[in-house]
Amino acid sequence: MFVAATWGAVTIPPTRRAQNFVVQDLRAAARPTANLKAGGEQPIVTLDLDVLALSAERIKRALCRELDVSPRGWGRIFLLLKGTSEADQDIVIVSTSYADGWQYRVEIPDQVGELKFIRGMVEVLLLELANRGQRPKSAEIPTWLNEGLSLQLKNWVGPDLILSSVSVGSMVRTIRDLRGLDTLREARTMLRALPAVTLTELGHPDLANLKGDHLKRYQSSAQLFVHELSRLPNGRGCLVNLLRELPSCWNWETAFLRSFHAYFPRLLDLEKWWMVTLTGFTGRDPTQVWSPEICLEKLDEILLIPAQVRLAPDVLPIRTYVTPQQIISEWDFPLQRVALEHLTSRLAALRVNCPLDIASLVERYRQTVQNYLQKRAEAYSISATRGQIAVSIRLLVRETLEQLDELYRQREALRRDQAAAAGSSIKP
Repeated sequence: MFVAATWGAVTIPPTRRAQNFVVQDLRAAARPTANLKAGGEQPIVTLDLDVLALSAERIKRALCRELDVSPRGWGRIFLLLKGTSEADQDIVIVSTSYADGWQYRVEIPDQVGELKFIRGMVEVLLLELANRGQRPKSAEIPTWLNEGLSLQLKNWVGPDLILSSVSVGSMVRTIRDLRGLDTLREARTMLRALPAVTLTELGHPDLANLKGDHLKRYQSSAQLFVHELSRLPNGRGCLVNLLRELPSCWNWETAFLRSFHAYFPRLLDLEKWWMVTLTGFTGRDPTQVWSPEICLEKLDEILLIPAQVRLAPDVLPIRTYVTPQQIISEWDFPLQRVALEHLTSRLAALRVNCPLDIASLVERYRQTVQNYLQKRAEAYSISATRGQIAVSIRLLVRETLEQLDELYRQREALRRDQAAAAGSSIKP
């Protein structure tokens, strides 16, 4: 049903209602179509009042099937169709808490990238599901969950997810069930060409650098992550519980462990599961995995960094080896950066050839050093008083050294376990 009326000086925009969606056309009536072209590889879709209303309903029903939740009982979501003046404009979501619950306003350009539109609709639907009966803090949807579900729906339903054109008043539901469809085919191709992101990168991505192949790599990893979680017994129910835990948690990890505790008591367990999943998914050749003894030996070599040290100003430098702890605590940052960036590259290369338990340790080393470099670079570039920077750097250095010392203890424990296992295997 369309509504277009004028009351005094106030004009009510044309409105379309579809289930829990209220769609309003805020474009100027005489505005010409811009005929934009996609800036990236995703096609541009052109939305009008009916296309937006019916496509939103289709995305909601597809999401309900994916999460195994009812399509009934959803709260009110206002979709505001806005004119497009340039390509690649963002979708804006505004969540507002009222006495009787949450309401959502979504500003959508009338020409928008296909996947961007799906992501925007999935995000507001996940917010509605998470915030239902909750207030006053709104949930913060993890990027991996939104990206993973969006790509999964797009590849599962196919071109029917977004309508190209519909007849006025048509409300036909035609979500296809594509039996036998490999929804992970594109993800498999991508992750065989480029390494999947780590659990840390998945949970806390650098959004400024998510472009091009980095974005595709992240999206493929997120889709695989969500797909495999949903395949666990009651995995879909755990994902819904995760959403409902988010408003009461300050980070997604806490909500995740509450919801998936039966499978992952600790994040370390999730990290190991993720590495096993990637190994099976990308089909890594087991013959390329080195023995634990070789991996620990290679790790020792990487963590002893060759350097030239001058013991006195008038003495020639001598060649020696230093640890990451010595570099962080004793070297100037420009020299630290060169050495530690080389270290993280070598750790990333070693991880590929290690058994899962050692690969997990190697990755924790890499993430610890990488996080230090990122935060140290930010402190190095801040224009502030010397005292403020010194306090921040001292704290960062102390915390990083403590983490590296703890990783050393874990490395030695692994070495003892491997030695004990080797000793027991040769006993008569």
